[in-house]
Amino acid sequence: MRVQLNEIDELLDQYDEWEIEQETLQPNEDASMVKPRFEVKDKSSAEWVMRKIAKLEGQIEENDHIALEQIKVLQEEIEQVKGWAYGENQKAQRHIEFLTSQLYPYHLTILEADPKAKTIKLPHGEMKIRSQQPEVKKDDEQLLDWINGEALFEFVKVKQSPDWQALKQNTTIDNGKFIYTETGQVIDGVVAVSRPDKFEVTVK
Repeated sequence: MRVQLNEIDELLDQYDEWEIEQETLQPNEDASMVKPRFEVKDKSSAEWVMRKIAKLEGQIEENDHIALEQIKVLQEEIEQVKGWAYGENQKAQRHIEFLTSQLYPYHLTILEADPKAKTIKLPHGEMKIRSQQPEVKKDDEQLLDWINGEALFEFVKVKQSPDWQALKQNTTIDNGKFIYTETGQVIDGVVAVSRPDKFEVTVK
């Protein structure tokens, strides 16, 4: 059977139509189109198919190249807009911090006169003064040295995880189960799932 590239193009067009119909198919509705197919029966027809695959891979590479060029242009525009927003937001944030600093002394004067006035409500918001817990700053390395020095091991976290790569060297597989070779016991928590042969096509 000899297959030409234009015949393969027609076949792929039919396949696209079939895919579209499958996507628009309603539940419990039978497909009216049969999935297009043909058989590769000789090296000549296989060569035509590989030529088409090579052409399609070239198309993917070209599409990716065009997309990257467009992304680069759009990225520059995005960075420009982000830079504008960052600058404007920084300016607005500085103004907010300045205005907030003007409100704090005023609230303190009210709080001195009325210690219960920790919250002041106004039409456009409210001011609050609350006591805070002290901020904890710690050096984990120094803290761990102290805990170990005091033998307070109950305050040390130990994270355990299986070293599968090392254990795997001491196993055999029997009917999908891993067997520990030294004892012949079945290892819990791991199974071998058989997979079909992997088929690859490399085109030039």
